[in-house]
Amino acid sequence: MAALCCKPCELCCKFFGTCIDEGCKCCCAVCTKPCELFHDFCCPTNRPSPIFLTFSVIVCGLPMIAGIIGLASGTSDPCDQPLFIYLAVSIVLNLLLIGFAVHLYLAFSKPYTGGPHDSNPMSRGSHMFCYDPIVLVFFLVFGGLLVMTIMGSVWSGTADQCNAEILSSTSTAVGFGWAYIIGGGIVLSFSWCVECGRVKNQGHIPVHHAGQNITVIKKPSLVERLFFPRPVPVVANPVPPPNNQRPPA
Repeated sequence: MAALCCKPCELCCKFFGTCIDEGCKCCCAVCTKPCELFHDFCCPTNRPSPIFLTFSVIVCGLPMIAGIIGLASGTSDPCDQPLFIYLAVSIVLNLLLIGFAVHLYLAFSKPYTGGPHDSNPMSRGSHMFCYDPIVLVFFLVFGGLLVMTIMGSVWSGTADQCNAEILSSTSTAVGFGWAYIIGGGIVLSFSWCVECGRVKNQGHIPVHHAGQNITVIKKPSLVERLFFPRPVPVVANPVPPPNNQRPPA
């Protein structure tokens, strides 16, 4: 049932991922070298797109810097709200979120083995969602970020006796916290769609068969033949028949 429910999502992701990749290529053809460099960064063909990793480094790294500056400004200054505690916890949470983005990028950098849980981005992502303990830690950290961002918003709004440096650092951390909470899922979904398009545009999906990895070339659909034409053979590297079925020499 879960696989049946995820199938429309997978097809949608593959289609939009292909559209994104083809759209990037179209822009590159118009504005030449600068856009080609952007396409190689945004939609590379030999590795996952670093969109979510870049987003996490920027959106989580900047409040970490702001938090360190705020704590370095002096924890001995009087403050009627626990903003120092908020900044310290925020630094730890953002560091863990960057670590999760790195883990996700490295996980999808590995070639697909073609097994039942690793045949495409959807199956690999579903398996990680259910069995990867780091994904569980991510959800706990994300929940902690949500709680701390709400508390930081309340504390910074009601603080009267804190110095300006602490208030500025807290406001920066709160703002980027909301940016990650609202935009993180959108950027992750977009990056996943680009990964689906990358795998689909490779024209083949390695599958596991009889202890060996073979390459099966999928016949393009009608939409692909109309909008994304490319020469695709039908089958490559056929599996030899078992020894007991081979004709005598």
